[in-house]
Amino acid sequence: MAFVTLLTAGTEPKTYELNKPRIVAGRDSRCDIHIDNLAVSKQHLEIVHESDGYVLRDLGSSNKTFVDNVEIREHRLRDGDEAVVGPYRIKFSNPANAAPKTDMPTASDGFEPTLQLPPEMIRKKLEEMQREKTGRASDPPKIMTAKDYAAQVNPQSAASDDSKRAGTVTAVILGAIVLIVIANVILFLKFYA
Repeated sequence: MAFVTLLTAGTEPKTYELNKPRIVAGRDSRCDIHIDNLAVSKQHLEIVHESDGYVLRDLGSSNKTFVDNVEIREHRLRDGDEAVVGPYRIKFSNPANAAPKTDMPTASDGFEPTLQLPPEMIRKKLEEMQREKTGRASDPPKIMTAKDYAAQVNPQSAASDDSKRAGTVTAVILGAIVLIVIANVILFLKFYA
């Protein structure tokens, strides 16, 4: 029979047999797997036994459910999968179906596996590469805006947009100066005439 083990730092692992068609895990004390932690929703996830195996579904939780560092809504469980729920890990074990993960193409099928890296790891690697290049850390790479892209594709258009904008600004400033001069002339004539 399949089972899950609830793991977290500083506590003894707890094992739960998946002996019902549907098992719910969450903070609510009525859940089959009760996880008393505010990072866990009242009904966080469910594990459903289907004809071809077990499926884990996030039940719209606030802090989401992750398997292999990827947020999931639904995931077909394989022996050894670990779901992360707040500070807890839920490890799925199905000794009757402990075959290697084979639903993904492998190198023997002519496919190269894709490595998924967490965004934080990518950011750190980019910073490290920048330090190696310049000898110091720098700002993260700039995201190109539509205006930057247009300037890169058609530099004359961007230059003409900038000159139009500069002409408009100049006209506004000159208009303001003329109004100030006229106001001063009127005040002068009013007091000294």
